[in-house]
Amino acid sequence: MTILTIEQLLNSPLNSVKHAKITNAQLTSFPEELFRHKESIEIIDLSYNNLTELPNRITEFKNLKILFLSFNQFKVFPIQLSNCEQLSMIAFKSNQLKGIEENSFPLSLIWLILTDNQIDKIPESIGNCELLQKFVFAGNRIKVLPESLSNCKNLELIRASANQFIDFPSLLLTLPKLAWLAFEGNPFSKLPTKEAEHKLPFIDWDEITLLNQLGEGASGIIHKGIMNHSQSEIAIKTFKGDLTSDGYPKDELKISLLAGKHPHLVPLIAQSKNKEQNKDALIMSYISSDYKNLGLPPSLESCSRDVIIINEKWSTKQFITLLIGIASAMQHLHQNHISHGDLYAHNIMYHPNHFHGYLGDFGAASFYENSKFSSEIERIDVRAFGYLMDDLIDLIEIPSEHLIKIKLACLNEKIFNRPTFREIVTMLNALNKNQIAT
Repeated sequence: MTILTIEQLLNSPLNSVKHAKITNAQLTSFPEELFRHKESIEIIDLSYNNLTELPNRITEFKNLKILFLSFNQFKVFPIQLSNCEQLSMIAFKSNQLKGIEENSFPLSLIWLILTDNQIDKIPESIGNCELLQKFVFAGNRIKVLPESLSNCKNLELIRASANQFIDFPSLLLTLPKLAWLAFEGNPFSKLPTKEAEHKLPFIDWDEITLLNQLGEGASGIIHKGIMNHSQSEIAIKTFKGDLTSDGYPKDELKISLLAGKHPHLVPLIAQSKNKEQNKDALIMSYISSDYKNLGLPPSLESCSRDVIIINEKWSTKQFITLLIGIASAMQHLHQNHISHGDLYAHNIMYHPNHFHGYLGDFGAASFYENSKFSSEIERIDVRAFGYLMDDLIDLIEIPSEHLIKIKLACLNEKIFNRPTFREIVTMLNALNKNQIAT
């Protein structure tokens, strides 16, 4: 999306702009020049400005589908958006929202981002948004969810971290398609003391040489590096200090330490402190460049599903080998009372020769020891595993009926009809033995 200026909007042919992005422009009012393109505009991004309200004329954008207003100064959710009939995605991250009036949301809403505001109540009318798939509201003051949210049967991803829930919001367990849930940083989810963490040595930052950047996520930046004394290759994740859409980066660090060791989790080496940024850092084994990402994160078009970019075809044996590794890692996490919350292809690296896989990224992970809903929480991750199978199964020439049966069991909309990860590993191992036998 090209960043436009007001002058460019004026000089463009009438109704020729589809994507309008005016960010970091110190806007204090909605640009009237956008209305020159009200018949054509589908996406408006006015993030990183100083807006406090929208004009009532916003409804004249009949084809508006996506509206980004993050990092502005809104205190009240603009109720006029409810009349934007095509609007499917709204982002109000890091504003000053305190109140949301009833009937403020358009019924066409699919993706709603309210991260990092001061909201203490979600209106009951959200239950009218039956198309809603992604609801992100980490970093607010919410204590209870409206009962009407149970009407949103298409909800697949929820970020409820860093709020004020005293108890686990059990209403979420009524959502038949929920697969990606983050809830850490609430009063009911207390991380154990340091004594319960798997101990890692602390290494001084001066003992590390930082090299090229490998990637960046919501919670931190990963660099390749060298351990000065041994010259061994490592990966270093420097955590950001701010709240992310998944929750607090400090919680991700703690859960990474609680997760412990497993052959299909990226091995941890040590903790450190980035002196230049005064940020916590985690030192991990460097994964060879022979390993590839299974997918790319969801796009605006795919919403809650990953974008799969693999072109080659796999054998059933290769597919099962990869799945066993990831399912066993998930079994290990849940044995340690950890919900991953973000089980996606883009968080998995695999080796295209022997199909060993590494599961990473604990940004949306949550701890749930002693929860009376432990079985249900695990089975939310199980549905995500079913989606993972569904995303990848077309890479097999002819998927076996047994694999399809496991996938459908994981995707069962009745939560207790889904298998546990222990049962999934058992079923996949049995299939694997059959593959070897034949």
